[in-house]
Amino acid sequence: MIRLSRTLGATGLAFAALAGALAASAPAQAAGPLVVDVFCESIGNYQVACEATITGGVGPNTIKWYHRGVYYSAYDNRTIVVFGCVKGAPISGSKAVVTDSAGATAEDAGAGLCRAEAP
Repeated sequence: MIRLSRTLGATGLAFAALAGALAASAPAQAAGPLVVDVFCESIGNYQVACEATITGGVGPNTIKWYHRGVYYSAYDNRTIVVFGCVKGAPISGSKAVVTDSAGATAEDAGAGLCRAEAP
């Protein structure tokens, strides 16, 4: 009985490995066009928090964040980031650029104004 269990277990592992290899070699299918939606909110203390929601495209994705035209490599591939801001300045300077594994890109920027006080 123990020998049969080991044989079946080894066979099961071999089939699982084969299935994984076949799945990895299959071409990735896009779940619709790549879209990124950026929502930013002033959180007070001269800071803005932004979140990128990504749908569609072919994973995995890369995310690059820009704030007021400056690229922040430390924030690569993060869906939520926090930037400093100037009171009354538009949050629209906070932008995410997403690229999927097929090379498609999408970008979006936040909206609103920076505040010094908490919401």
